[in-house]
Order: sequence, then C-alpha cells, then structure tokens
Amino acid sequence: MNALPALQPGEFASFFRALNGVDPFPWQQRLLDDLVAGKWLDAENNPQPWPAAMALPTASGKTACIDIALFHLALQAYLPPEERTAPRRIFFCVDRRVIVDEAYDRARRIAARLACAVGQRWCDDCRGGAASRCSESDVLKRVALRLRSLTCDDTAAPLAVLQLRGGMFRDDAWVSSPLQPTVICTTVDQLGSRLLFRGYGVSPHSASIHAGLAANDALILLDEAHCAEPFRQTLDAVRLFRGEQWCEPDHAMKTPFAFVEMSATPRGDSRPFELDDADREDAELSTRLNANKPAALRASSHATATAEFAGELVTQAKKQVEARAKRIAVMVNRVDTARMVHDELRQSSDCDAILMIGRMRPLDRDDLLRQWQPKLKATPGAEAREAHDKPIVVVATQCLEVGANLDFDALITEVASLDALRQRLGRLNRLGRDKRCSAVIVAPKEAVTEDADDAIYGPAIAKTWAWLQKHAQAKAADDAQAAATDEAYAAASKTRKKKNAAAEAPKVIDFGIAALGAKLTQKADERAELLKELSAPAPDAPVMLPAHLDLWCQTAPIPDPDPDVSIFLHGPQRGVPTVSVCWRADLGDDPEQWVKIVSLCPPSSPECMPVPLWLVRRWLSGDKQPGVDTGDLEHAQAPEVDGESAEHSKERRLLLWRGPEESLVLGGDSARFGPGDVLVIRAEEASSCWFGHLPDVAGKANPTAEDCAKLDRAEQANLIARRRGMLRLRDDLLRASFGDRAQDIIELVASWADEDASTDVRTLSSHLRALAELHPSGDPRLDPRRALSIIASELSKLSDRRLIDAIEPHPAGGLVLIYPRRINLHTVEPDEGTDFSDEASESSVAPERITLAAHTECVEALARRFASAVGLSSEIVAVVGAAARLHDVGKLDPRFQAMLAGSRLAALAGEPLAKSAARPVRRDSTPIDLPAGFRHEMLSAQIAEHVGGVLDGVPDDLRDLVFHLIASHHGHARPLAPVVIDDAPPALPEFKFPCSRKINEAFAGVSAAIRTKWQECPPHRLDSGVCDRFWTLTRRYGWWGLAYLEAVLRLADRAVSREEQENAVEQLRGVRASRPQALVSGGPGR
Repeated sequence: MNALPALQPGEFASFFRALNGVDPFPWQQRLLDDLVAGKWLDAENNPQPWPAAMALPTASGKTACIDIALFHLALQAYLPPEERTAPRRIFFCVDRRVIVDEAYDRARRIAARLACAVGQRWCDDCRGGAASRCSESDVLKRVALRLRSLTCDDTAAPLAVLQLRGGMFRDDAWVSSPLQPTVICTTVDQLGSRLLFRGYGVSPHSASIHAGLAANDALILLDEAHCAEPFRQTLDAVRLFRGEQWCEPDHAMKTPFAFVEMSATPRGDSRPFELDDADREDAELSTRLNANKPAALRASSHATATAEFAGELVTQAKKQVEARAKRIAVMVNRVDTARMVHDELRQSSDCDAILMIGRMRPLDRDDLLRQWQPKLKATPGAEAREAHDKPIVVVATQCLEVGANLDFDALITEVASLDALRQRLGRLNRLGRDKRCSAVIVAPKEAVTEDADDAIYGPAIAKTWAWLQKHAQAKAADDAQAAATDEAYAAASKTRKKKNAAAEAPKVIDFGIAALGAKLTQKADERAELLKELSAPAPDAPVMLPAHLDLWCQTAPIPDPDPDVSIFLHGPQRGVPTVSVCWRADLGDDPEQWVKIVSLCPPSSPECMPVPLWLVRRWLSGDKQPGVDTGDLEHAQAPEVDGESAEHSKERRLLLWRGPEESLVLGGDSARFGPGDVLVIRAEEASSCWFGHLPDVAGKANPTAEDCAKLDRAEQANLIARRRGMLRLRDDLLRASFGDRAQDIIELVASWADEDASTDVRTLSSHLRALAELHPSGDPRLDPRRALSIIASELSKLSDRRLIDAIEPHPAGGLVLIYPRRINLHTVEPDEGTDFSDEASESSVAPERITLAAHTECVEALARRFASAVGLSSEIVAVVGAAARLHDVGKLDPRFQAMLAGSRLAALAGEPLAKSAARPVRRDSTPIDLPAGFRHEMLSAQIAEHVGGVLDGVPDDLRDLVFHLIASHHGHARPLAPVVIDDAPPALPEFKFPCSRKINEAFAGVSAAIRTKWQECPPHRLDSGVCDRFWTLTRRYGWWGLAYLEAVLRLADRAVSREEQENAVEQLRGVRASRPQALVSGGPGR
C-alpha cells in the first residue's frame, strides 16, 4: 500500500501559484484556512463544511473557490471516508446560458495540469516541450496523487471536468463513478432537475442515480445567487430533508453535502464570508475595487426591441468606434434587439461585429471563443491580449452578465435592473487598468415611465432608472472623468466647442465597485431593502413538502400527479422550459427514414442549441417569427401569444429523438414533446428557425446546399462527446468539408454495390488515408475538418474484414462508416456515457462473449470497493456485495441464455453468459418464448428472496435492502416492477458463483414447478413486496440516501460493462485479475 505524500494547508499559495501564475488574494487563503479550522456553523450551530453565503463583488476571483475546494479535498484525502468533510463532487452553478464559462475553462485547466503533473498527458502549457513543467512542480504532483487516491484506481485521472449543457437523452457522463473527484459546471435547470429526480434530458431509469450523487458527497457553489432565489430556497429544503430527522435512527447518509450562496448581495439569513481590510489593501484587488467606470445616462424616444431603438444603440457603438475604443460591448435585454444591432453593425467596414447570445450551439460558441476570446479576455499579471486591426464590437444579451471573463474599454447597455447593470458594467475595465473607459446606459421610452412593468425586470427597471438619475451628476467640461466619458461624443464632432459639449452631455454615474457602493446607504437593513427594490423580481419557490419528495422519488413509473419541478427552480409562473435542437443535412425527404438515419449517429450536446419550448412549438405549427421575445435568461417568463393572430406558413416537421425505439416524427402536434427533449430538424429548414444564432446561415434567406452541409457537425460532436468515430460518406457532406479533394471517395461510393464490398474495401481504405492527411494537425474540438480526418485515419487502420463490418448503408443515399472502438483524444473530460445507460446495456452485447461468472466477479469486487470507499458501514458493504453477486443470476433463465447464445443448443453447449458477442435475437420476434418485457433483475430478486443459502450471513433486517438493490439495478422497482406475463417459466440450472472469498458458494437451481409457484404472485403485483420494500427503505435511508445506495451498485455494474465493451476477452481477464483486485486491496494510499 502506497503512503500518501504529505501536504500542508500552508502550501495553498504555492499550489495556487503553480496553477495560475499569480498569488491568491488574501480572502482566498483566508477561506482555505477557515475550512481547515472548521469555522463555519449552520443556523442550529452545527458544524458545516463551507460558509452558507459569500458576499464577493465581481472581478474578485470567485471562481477560485474551485481551486480552494480541490486543495481542501486533497488535504483530507488521508481521512477515513466517514470523517471527511470535503466533497468529491463540486458543482459550479450559474443561472444563465453562459457564453463564456470561466469556471469550466478554469476547471479544465486545473484538471489538465494535475494530469500532466503525474505524467498522464501533456497540458497545453507543457505540450511540445522537452519536459513537463507541471511534473516539476512538487506541490501539483502531491495534490494530484492525493486526489487520485480517492478514486482507488492508479489509472484514473486526478480530476474529471464536465459541463452540463443540457438536453441530451441518457446523458450520464458525470455519473460514471461515485469515487471520482469531479467538477461539474452547470445551470440551475440541469442541476435542480437532477436533485429532484426529474433530470431534464435524463432517462427516468437513470434519474435516481443523478439525484443520489448530486445530494451526497457534493458541494454546490451557486454563483450570482441573487439571480436564482427560488433555487436557493429549494436547496435549503434539500439540505433539511436529507437530514437525520427524515430517516430512521442511525441510517442517514453521513456523506458531505453543502451549498454556498455566492453573490455581491446574498439574500439568505446566514452571516456571509466577506472581503476584509487585507483584501482592500491588496495591490491587485484594490485596483479592481477602486476602478472608475463612468456611465452616461441617455433616454431614448423609441421602444425596446424595435428597429429604431436598435439603430440608436448602433449609433452609440459607432461613436465609440470613432473615439478609437478597441473593445466595445453592446448589451441588450432581448434576443431580437441583439440580432438587429448585429445585423446593422456587421455591414460596417469600420469594425468587426460579433453576436453572442445564449441560444447558440456549443460548437458555434466554441468557434467564436477560439477566434475572439484571446483578443477580449481579461488578462491579469503580465499576460497581454492579442491585438486586432479593427475595433471589435460584441453584441450580447444577458448571457455575458455572469461568468464572462471579458474586459471591454467601452460599453453600451440597455437599462435593466440595478443588479443586472452592476454585472454588465463588471465587464468594463474589469481589472482596473483602463483609465479612459466609458459607458452609456440607454433607456427605451417605456422603461422610464413611473408605472413601467418590464416583462423581464418588472418594475425594478423604472425604479433603477429613477435612482440612477437621482445619484448621477452633470458632467463638467474640466472634469477629467467626465471628459473621458464623453470622448466618444467629442470625437464625433471635433469642431464642437467644449461648452456646447458640456451643455448637451448627459448625466454621469460612476459604476466602479467602491464608488457605487458608497452611493448605497450603509445601514444594512436599509441597504438590503433598497437593493431588493432595484433588483429583478425574485419570486419565492413554493414550500417543498415531504409529499412532493414522495412523488418525485417515484421514477419507475412516474406517478400522476407529478409536481412540476420547474416552479421549485424559478418560482411559480416563472421560467421558460427548454428543449435541445440540432440540425442534420442528411435526413432526406422521407420522414419515415429519419429515425433510422439519426440512429446511425444520435444527437450529442455539442451540436444542440437550447431553445425555449414555446418557440419551437410556434415554429412547428408553421408560424412566422413572433413579435415577442423573452430575453436570454433561464428564469424569464414565457410570453402569452394570441394564437389566432399568428401568421402561418406551411406545416413543418421534426424528429423527436428518444432513442431508436421511442422516437417520433412530429408535424403540427407539438404537445408530444416537453422540457429536456432532443429535436432534430432538417438543415434546409435552418433559415426559417428564428430560435437563436447559427453563424453558418445567419442573414441568408436562401442558404446554399453547402451552407446546410456545413451546419451539420454530427461527426465532430459525436467524437467530442462520446469519443465515437462515425463518418458519413455522402457527396454533400464530403464536399462541404474537403471540397474537390474528396472527389475520389465520392466516385467510389457512387459506384459501390453491396456484393462488391470485399473487392473495393482496400481502395476505400486508401481513400480514407488520403482524407486523413488533408488535416493532419489541430484540435478536433475546434476544427470540424480535423475531427473528420481523425475519424478517417482510425477507420483506415482497420483490417479489411473489420472495415467491411463497419459499413452501413445510409437510408438517404451513400454509406456510413462506424468505428467499432472509442477514440482517445487525450482530453480531461469524461465521455457523455450514453453507451452505458441502463437501456443501452440491456442489449447484453459486447465485443466478445462475457460469461456470467466473469461479469459477476468483477461487479461484486468493484461494488464492494465503491461501498467501502464512500464510507458505508461494513454491514452495508456486505449487503452491496451480496446484491452484486446475485444481480444478474436471473439471466440463467434458459430462454434468456438461448437469446444470448443465438439458439437453445448453443446455450446448452457453453458456460452461462452475461453478454453476447453477437446482436441478440429481438424479443418481439424470438422463437424461444421469452415473455415480452422480460426483466432478468426481477427474477434475480425472486431467487435471492426464495432460494435458501444464497444470502447466508446477511442479517434478516438487511435482506430487504439486498432484494431492492437487485430489483432496482436497471432503474425499475421505484416503486413498481414492469408487468410481465410468464405462464410457463422453465427450470433454472445449477450455477457456481465465482470464488470471491474463501467460501465456494453455489446455486442449486430452481425447478419449473417452483418458478410457476412464484408466478402466482409475480413482482408486478402490488402485494409482491416490491412496492412495500421501496417505501420501507425510503423511510429508513431517506429519499436521497436510498438513491445513493442504489447508485453504488449500479455504477459498479456500468463500470464493468464499460470495461467489457472496451476490451477483448484476454484483456478483460487481465482487468479481472488486476484492476478489481487492486480495488479490493484498497488502491493507492488507502
């Protein structure tokens, strides 16, 4: 057993410097010291791992809380699991569709450097050097080794990083292991829905795993919590209901759980962690706090979201260009306004205009960031931004208010509530280095009336404007600050006399952090009341009751009624539920083929745009673009639109993607899809989709076929998200990516005939190599052509036989090549994991046959290790092990074995299988009488309950937990089992369990008569005990406690299935001999 390297709290500054190149601010070191000292108490004076609230202004380095949490976790790596207070999973949550996710970028950089420090892969800074600078940092290496020890796996990454972008059906990427230290950057919708057992885009059969992991061993950092007051209240309720008083005595989960409200103006009752004098005296931080940000106030005579108002904003932006500002932001309240401003500005040759809105595909967003972030980012220390030959004008919505580490020297913004304006002006002179920065706040005419009630900001917008007018000052011609503010206007008319400029100049208010804070009353109660009045409406969440949780924890089947979780995330009557939309260029004109076509490469998150549900429904019904807009906030309210007055065009169609078996083509019937669903639309329809920003077709009324083909980036998204290689050999797609250089392979595919495949496969392989050489370098996450070249290269390395097996005909013409293995991109993010969900694994298919004994041995070893490492008692570890040993014994049913083996005779001739090497016979056409919907786990539970000897040594009071863990390991039995009618069950054969300990256990089999007797009360009956056990155990362990126990076994089963998918039989035997054995022995440092 390897001893952990030493690590002391005083080394945090060295760790921080090794990661970021700068020293931590005083508050960052002080927070770490407080965590180590266990300073923080909850409202009942019980110890809690983190402060309940942190009052930190913008640009004070809040995302460094990730660094602090990871270092604290590394410090506690030596502690027994039950004594550790630092959580493994760190959720950084922001209530925006964030364009620039600073937290995600920071976490990825940390993960890359930690992996580099232990020699797993090069980080960006060390790649190409003779040696790794990260590995030379002793403190980085020690932190990495201590974090990796928590995984109990010498081959695991020290840290995994994931961004929950939303909307992917069966997206289980971050739930691969309960032991992996992980940073998850997410939104309120994505995290909140998972906590409440209704994960958006998550299969109901996986929902309990997400809930169990999100509520156990988890830290939730809720950034800009004032924007998510209902969710903050809901988190308070979750913290209450996972407590000991809601479980039977001594059965509550002892895992760490904390959430932190991070905001300049926390609304909770707890005493917040704040800046102190040491922070205000720090040279770098004080520069940011005291920076001047003069903003001129201008009232408009035009209404918001009109062409005239957009034109006025464009005029202001052009004045800033004339004043020689280099980096300009125009921030507005509505997507339509942003589009109009961008459309006009991009016609100008004097600047480069960029549109950034929340409704973009991650791939398009990444393209923009790759090009523009180096020129716009805030760069602390000596790092310089990239130069650009023209002024850059970024037109954005609320998506840049939070999480955007950008720094502008001029800013034009539509008036909003005071909290929103403080966030927007936080992007101006962010680091306090530009003494000539300037801003303009423009108020549309309806926002300044006394009774204004904005659809997004409510009455706060008018009250904010009145408060700004009250505290602003008229500019003086000799005032240096005012002169800097008015530079744009003075430059536009150089001959104007100073006295005239001063006379016409608007009032100015300083939005600097210290300056604006001084204008607010210093009495705490009055200040809080004023900020509440001037802030966007923050509705309260409904009161969460145990009855709500009793309904939500039922995930199979979903009960009716089923409370809407969205109102607990955004408040009653608030929130716009979203769907994920992707565009494909290969669907063709026959909708009956769409499911088959998309099944060849299912949608993945990088290619999907988050879109308000109501917008897609309006589009699907044939409406033209509606004249209303909800803005770009997740909590904005959906507008009420008069359907009778809507203009209609032709009816449209789309594909509702729910997997190969449950997907539907929809026309006008938009009621069939709901929040979190994934929708696929023909690329040819993109120009009519007014959902968001698609750069490839933006501004093109009639996009060309090449434009549509470029819009389709399925191969790149599939490679990034799932590490899967798929290449569609179609004329339009190949030409869009490779031009005329793809002519040879296009001609080969055009002449291809199935019977000639063996003759032409070597020619195909040669053409694939040629495609691979067209783009031999670059990052496939950023360059779609590089992604295609990587896939082509891997395919070209296959043998002739395997290449033939990889070929699938495309239903709309052409071929599809599917690479049989995962492709290693050497990145730190985990895969989306969709291949290992419960539904996908039920096919029981692996590259090679996997015996039931081998699979069972691996799952039991890993489940025991998981259970022990997360801190469960020795009795519960034994229960989890027993459930793992029996979880698949129901696969001994001779009919199921015949399905796996391909025939009854083949099943009799070999050892019982857990997975087949070939695609099993479809259950709806099987000749072997397997009942429709047969559930092997329900038979496994019956065997455990009724067959003597298989649970020897398990106490009677814990056997119900064994039965439930077995029955629920594919997501059922919460609380009911599926209905399966089995009138003639056959006998079960004898089976010898793997010898995992000194006792050699065996299962003597079950006769057909006994199984028939069992069927008198099958699992789906209410009196079978399945439902009663669920509720008994829920009361014993709590709503999230039982889900967590289930997750331990289910994730062990998935992890072993993943190994089986990735390895041939010989490799799997090596894993069985080494990897699980290493886990059983405790792993490094345990």
